[in-house]
Amino acid sequence: MKRFHSSFGQWQNELGKMPDYLHAAQYLADLEIFGIKLGLEQVSELFRRTGNPHENLRFIHVAGTNGKGSTCAMLSSCLSAAGFKVGFYSSPHLISVRERFRINGTAISEEKLSELILKIRPHIEEMKEAGRCPTFFETTTVMAAMYFAESGVDFVVWETGMGGRFDATNIVTPVASVITGIGIDHATHLGGTEKEIAFEKSGIIKDGIPVFCAKVSPEAEAVIRERSEECNSLLYFPDCKYATLGKQSLENGMPANQRVRFGTMEVEMSLHGNIQMKNASLVIKILESLSGEFNFDLNRAATGFSTVKWPARFQVLKDGSILDGAHNPQAVENLLLSADEYFPDEKYSVIFGCLADKDYESVLSLLDRCAEEFIFVPIKGSRKSVSPEDLEKVCLKVSRKPIYKSGSVKEALSRRHKKRFLITGSLYLAGQVLREYFKEEQIIGSS
Repeated sequence: MKRFHSSFGQWQNELGKMPDYLHAAQYLADLEIFGIKLGLEQVSELFRRTGNPHENLRFIHVAGTNGKGSTCAMLSSCLSAAGFKVGFYSSPHLISVRERFRINGTAISEEKLSELILKIRPHIEEMKEAGRCPTFFETTTVMAAMYFAESGVDFVVWETGMGGRFDATNIVTPVASVITGIGIDHATHLGGTEKEIAFEKSGIIKDGIPVFCAKVSPEAEAVIRERSEECNSLLYFPDCKYATLGKQSLENGMPANQRVRFGTMEVEMSLHGNIQMKNASLVIKILESLSGEFNFDLNRAATGFSTVKWPARFQVLKDGSILDGAHNPQAVENLLLSADEYFPDEKYSVIFGCLADKDYESVLSLLDRCAEEFIFVPIKGSRKSVSPEDLEKVCLKVSRKPIYKSGSVKEALSRRHKKRFLITGSLYLAGQVLREYFKEEQIIGSS
């Protein structure tokens, strides 16, 4: 996409009329040069300038190292099945920024996204002139609240971007706070221990608001309990009796649907992998609590588990390749557990690429257990990735498997091998892979 200058005079259409979608989306993308800024001052000002659209919305705020996207997708689907109009704000996107803004599973239209950018742009420009330009994530966070407020949603499933305490999403007061798990990731910003990371993520806990937390280490749990007690917030952990945690199986070479017990029903899940059963247990606990306050039928909500669409999470593609956006050691461990259950003792041709801020040496050491060979690929995008050459250097420290370097995802996928592909390392890589298998509208969930 051709880059577009940010001054008002460079709109394709004159100011006040609807901009061309590609130019509007590029204006938004250009904000990525301002990087990551943890803190609430700038986003608070942008919310104020746009009329504080979040103030009358009902949020379920979700943080966590791994599993938060899948948990959010399940919550959104189940609440939609219960009869509610549900907004879902997520990050990152796989192929289109439109994915970040969904209502009942449908991504925002190009026209509506352009309209929101046109509305928010004057405020961004004024803040930029004052030396306080909002970041890409701060801007999309405010746009999401604008969109959901204008659309009159009943609930907003609100996923944090990074951490929690100083994440732009943390301006809201939710009806429930959710922590899906604690692991080591984004250590530069959040700290290098589970205790430090738990402290940052427990920053989403608000006074008197119930907290729902997946199973975490004793070290992380102590931090979350302390924060909950400080806020006089009830803390709930999922009861694993609700989920069927049976062995994964195949049907005609593809993963069979897992089943989850919920209310008086047993429902098939559309997502695969053992981590999804743990996520489902947490979602059930949240829905049970919300159903008492907001009076909806749990059995009806349960049907939402069978209609969740959330690509690149242990997704088995039509050619049998496994695609998973795992990007830290904990997530890769979960990926390998599922792979071992579905495809016992199988070795893979591992296609791998990752961003530069990840612990890729540890990840490659884990993947060596299942690799027949490694194929390293670059990742396109605004964030710095690790080159195939640098990945090779690190891999040689932990593996003696054959290594191949590809210039692109398309080239890597064309290298047909007797082994099944296992493609992992980044959701940004997953997005590039999905483009090779599906049309855009199939991926982003448009109407």
